[in-house]
Amino acid sequence: VRVVSANGMVVDENKRKFSKSLCNFVNPDEQLETYGADAVRLFILGSNFMKAEPVPVDKEGKVFVESIKTILTPLWNAYHFFTLYANAGNITARDVMNEPTHNALDEYILAETNVFVDVANKALAEYKPDIAVKEFVRFLDILNNWYIRLSRARFWDEDTDAFNTLYTVLTTVCRTLAPFAPFISEYIYKNLTGAESVHLESYPVVQQHDDKIVTDMRRVQ
Repeated sequence: VRVVSANGMVVDENKRKFSKSLCNFVNPDEQLETYGADAVRLFILGSNFMKAEPVPVDKEGKVFVESIKTILTPLWNAYHFFTLYANAGNITARDVMNEPTHNALDEYILAETNVFVDVANKALAEYKPDIAVKEFVRFLDILNNWYIRLSRARFWDEDTDAFNTLYTVLTTVCRTLAPFAPFISEYIYKNLTGAESVHLESYPVVQQHDDKIVTDMRRVQ
């Protein structure tokens, strides 16, 4: 099977294509310096650009802020939270994706992680990166505003299961996000694992998990 991926056209606020003669765009180097390559990549992959449709970008490039706000910052916040308490307690965590859990929240977020991986895999197989980007936003919101928020006391008490779970989630997210945001994924993964590179790791595959706890917890949410 051969697939042709055609990109769309980047246009300004007035739906005019970016043109040197119109001077209706900012030097891309300046935007990369201001917002970062990961934010630009996530915006492009999450837009209709990969569907050969026109994509409006304001001259200042503020459209890239959304990727920072909904994906890059939440991922960094979760990583910072983990390292803050792990370093304070001198805790070394490990991957527990295929091990039984003893806490409902741990079981839930690991199951949600598998759902997240499944959505991303299917989206990439169908050449629909925008679906994967939307899933990154949804999952990172749940990770920060549900799992971490409700588990704070366990991290304060240096609960090993909580640290192992969050470590597993973060490393899995980095491997999944790596093709979309290669730089932040590389930095976080290497710091968490000591591995040579996240880009030398296998892409995550779905593990056996309990769909019922996902359904039940989403009902609670």
